[in-house]
Amino acid sequence: MGNPVQIDSTLLQNMVNFIGAAGQQLDKVAKDREQAKKAAPAVVDALVSRGLLAEERKEAAVSALAESHTRALDALQKTASHVKKEAAAPQSMGEASEGLDKSASGNGDLDDANRKFLSAMGF
Repeated sequence: MGNPVQIDSTLLQNMVNFIGAAGQQLDKVAKDREQAKKAAPAVVDALVSRGLLAEERKEAAVSALAESHTRALDALQKTASHVKKEAAAPQSMGEASEGLDKSASGNGDLDDANRKFLSAMGF
């Protein structure tokens, strides 16, 4: 028989450490994928309910989101491109129009508490 192969103990320890770290990473990927599979249906339902995804694409979307982070990110980017910014806040209604003042609103008969309340509300 031939001579046994001699391997440095440091090299062996590094190999063991590498295999252990790789195993931990594979476990993490498996957990991430499992969480994505559980979350994907609710995410897709939300997209369908808001009109951002057609009902007939629902099953394919669940599969895509559950299988690949890259596909999930691509879906987010496409969704973001379809969402419109909300309209700017409406202008204050507390200012009187030109030519009108607060006395024109007919509140001269109201008691002090009502005038204070309406004043605080901007009328």
